[in-house]
Amino acid sequence: MVTAARSRKRRFWLRWSWRDFRSRWVAVVAIALVLAIGTGVYAGLGSTGEWRRQSNDASFAALSMHDLRATLSPGTFTEQGGLVEAVEGLDAASSVTAVVERLVVDSQVDTGPISETESVLVPARLVGMTFGLAQPVDSVWVRDGTAPVDDQSELGAAVMEAKFADLRGLPTQGSITVAGGHTVAYSGLGTAPEDFFYEGPEGTIAAEGELAILYLPLAAAQDISGHPGMVNDIVLTLADGTDRDVVEAQLAMVISDLGLSGVVSTRDDSDAVRVLYEDIDNDQQFWNALSALVLAAAALAAFNLISRIVEAQRREIGIGMALGVPRRQLAIRPLMIGTQVAILGTIAGVGVGLVVGDAFGNLLESVRPLPE
Repeated sequence: MVTAARSRKRRFWLRWSWRDFRSRWVAVVAIALVLAIGTGVYAGLGSTGEWRRQSNDASFAALSMHDLRATLSPGTFTEQGGLVEAVEGLDAASSVTAVVERLVVDSQVDTGPISETESVLVPARLVGMTFGLAQPVDSVWVRDGTAPVDDQSELGAAVMEAKFADLRGLPTQGSITVAGGHTVAYSGLGTAPEDFFYEGPEGTIAAEGELAILYLPLAAAQDISGHPGMVNDIVLTLADGTDRDVVEAQLAMVISDLGLSGVVSTRDDSDAVRVLYEDIDNDQQFWNALSALVLAAAALAAFNLISRIVEAQRREIGIGMALGVPRRQLAIRPLMIGTQVAILGTIAGVGVGLVVGDAFGNLLESVRPLPE
């Protein structure tokens, strides 16, 4: 009997709740949408730090970002294969999982005419590397087009840095003239992990359009730069658990023993790693403050609108009190309206959060494209 009475009482309140909803559905939906905007924006912006960190981790891992890099002093070069032999002679050589020699030289490129009598010369960096390695280090993500063939040594093979091409309005495939009058055809647009972010002179912001980076097969870069059979840069990855500082010191000592001068750096010294991860916490503080303001405004607006609904029921509440209805029963109707608002607001808030997150992701992708 008690169970049947409770069931009838529950059905009674549900019918009354449905009656209130039909009579005030516009207000309920409006309040729910206000809350959805507040909670959706808070969730969408409040989670950007986490998925940006995951995106950075996955992107650097996908392209095998180096753990250590040795760069010879400007104007210093050595025979191809010599740096690899030096790494193989390290005491901690067994901890090195992959190693790649490169030739990195500064140059200039002509991006093409901007008028009948004028063209634009832009500083450039030529990165000679080996494509298609089984164990790559700092490999190139080709966003559009195709990568050159590994053994393609002629000048018609390259990948243009994607952010530079976007800002300069260059096509996916084309040709570009580098210093010395060499015309290099590029077959795609992409980027390497150390070039996810480029810091211009004196910390210039958004300087991607000021440096043209060309990724070429090593032989092609050697021919163009006039350094056949030479390299000046080596990157390597280490096994998990390796003491990176120990290997760094050994590598610096071995390079010095070869009679070469250079700098050994870690992945944490790269501008791309430093800026992309530091930006997360700094940006997240701003988005948290902004989303908190939106959520607070939505809560105040919802409180005001719900108060108006309760105010409209004052006469009915007064009659109920005059008839001796307990106060806790009189409070059920406003609480049920609040439940309706909460359910609808939660469902709509999930949608708003997904929309905000997707829009913010597209914005970041257009500003700083990453593989993941």
